[in-house]
Amino acid sequence: MFQKNTSIKRYPRLSTKISTWITAVIVMFVMFAGQVANVQAEVKVTDYTSNIDVQDDGSMKQTETFGFDVKGTVNEINHRIELGELGKLTDLAINMKSVSAEAFFPFVASDSNDVGTYTLTESEDGMDITIYNTITNAPHIAQVTGTLSDLWTNYAKWSILQANFLALPYDTEEASVTLNFPAAVPADQSDIIVSSKAKTTLTWSDDRTSLTIKAENLAANEVIGVQMYMPVEILANNQTVGKDSEGESIIKEMEASRTAESNLQTRLGRQIWLVSGGLFIIILGYAIYLFMRKRAIFAAVPDLKGAVQSKPNYFAPHSVAMLTGKKYSNTQAIVLLILEMIENKTLAAHFITNKRGQIADIQVTPLTNETNHPAGQLLLAAVVEQTDAQRQVVSLNELIFNPASKGVVLFTRLGRKLVRKIRQNAKQALNKEGVYSKMNQVFHTILTIYMVAWLFGTFFVGYWQVQLGQVNIWAIVLIILSLALVYLIQQNVLPLRTETGVALYRQWQSYLKQLVQQTTAGEVWSNQSNEWLDDKYLYSWVAANNVKLAKNVEKDPQILQLPLMGSAQSIAHLSLKRMKWQPEFVADQTDSEENKQ
Repeated sequence: MFQKNTSIKRYPRLSTKISTWITAVIVMFVMFAGQVANVQAEVKVTDYTSNIDVQDDGSMKQTETFGFDVKGTVNEINHRIELGELGKLTDLAINMKSVSAEAFFPFVASDSNDVGTYTLTESEDGMDITIYNTITNAPHIAQVTGTLSDLWTNYAKWSILQANFLALPYDTEEASVTLNFPAAVPADQSDIIVSSKAKTTLTWSDDRTSLTIKAENLAANEVIGVQMYMPVEILANNQTVGKDSEGESIIKEMEASRTAESNLQTRLGRQIWLVSGGLFIIILGYAIYLFMRKRAIFAAVPDLKGAVQSKPNYFAPHSVAMLTGKKYSNTQAIVLLILEMIENKTLAAHFITNKRGQIADIQVTPLTNETNHPAGQLLLAAVVEQTDAQRQVVSLNELIFNPASKGVVLFTRLGRKLVRKIRQNAKQALNKEGVYSKMNQVFHTILTIYMVAWLFGTFFVGYWQVQLGQVNIWAIVLIILSLALVYLIQQNVLPLRTETGVALYRQWQSYLKQLVQQTTAGEVWSNQSNEWLDDKYLYSWVAANNVKLAKNVEKDPQILQLPLMGSAQSIAHLSLKRMKWQPEFVADQTDSEENKQ
């Protein structure tokens, strides 16, 4: 058990009922006063160092220094010194000063609880210290010195230490303990095991007479456990002696612990490499398989003979965009639908742009009550519902966007439903023509299963690295590369097309490239109808060459008479991928430029 130190004065405790009631009343008064003042005190320790000089007689002269900052007001600072079952503490001295003060102020042992005093209380395996000082919103430095004895035990060949250090009852950002030995400690005849929940690092001096243990983010009341053995000759005058069999047993336990730790690190390292490497190899193999399958399908389709001058089939702009791998934002998809509805004379539209040249609103007028386009019918029905004899023009901002979403584009229920309908219709048209392989569902399911495995694998790789206390950069790189391969598969490989899909893909790609060339040929242009040019202009938005096409024919006066080209004059400078719909409602449209048909 703990051996009491006779050099430290013990103070009697009040035990009568009167003293108990008096103490309770005082405590309640202090608590009430604190609540009235509404002061919430906080002590934050910024750094904590313990310098220990190990003497050849086994005693250790310890100097603890910790800097702390106080927010609010405190009347006491707490501290603790761990002694284990047999340790003793003598020559205790406590000093404190503010950061701005030049010299430390010595505190004295007393049960008065006055400023400048401290009390010492024996507790299990250590001493609790209460330092009395009233501190308000100021950083201070405390210094606690004392001599620790009976912590080193000499055996036949070894001196063994089993002790805890840095037992501060406050969270500490940085803490360190330095052991200075009376002679060099041979590396091949010593070992040290440090146990702590905090991250620790060990550093020996070049001459191996000093060992520093650093801990980061040490939590309150957590300690740095140190178990060490070294040749008994270093502490030749130590009078604390133990049985040789006990010493050998401790060393065997340390060696077993070291072996177990080494085995654990090896096992965790292998697991990290196995999981991260396995995830990468699996997705790499899957990507290669899908790429080769896609390449084989493309190779099976004969190349086109000459450019495609007319539309290969009936695909609407959204289906063509999906077929050729073009992806649009939700607002861009809605704009493309509106352009299509203007071209087929379902709607008349007036684009309002802001000072940045982007769309601020689109005002539409229904020209019919029905359309064959399912998504277009959804929008048309909503527009028709808003019109009457007094109101023929409808703002799409009011239908599609939430006016309360300042700075963030949020859709109404109609807007969300419209976007879903657009994408569903585009995909249905492609599926109807057998563009995509029926195996795509299987391929996507495999990818989903892989992503679940990737999430679990990433979690365990991170957890194991935390257990190891070190970061495996290459494992993290493999994890990131695995995710990048998933992204590439989704963006550039899936969904796989059938041979029919590849043929249509090539035909539409060729057709889209010819759009600008067809409108620059004067004889072709003069022999075609207005609808012919408007149709070319509509698909040029998908081809991303609408700006160039518009410039080719901008001097022709008849374009203003065309439904689409005439309506889109105010946005003719924008490509679909760079277009932004930044809704401005009635109160916000004072700075918008109105561009009418």
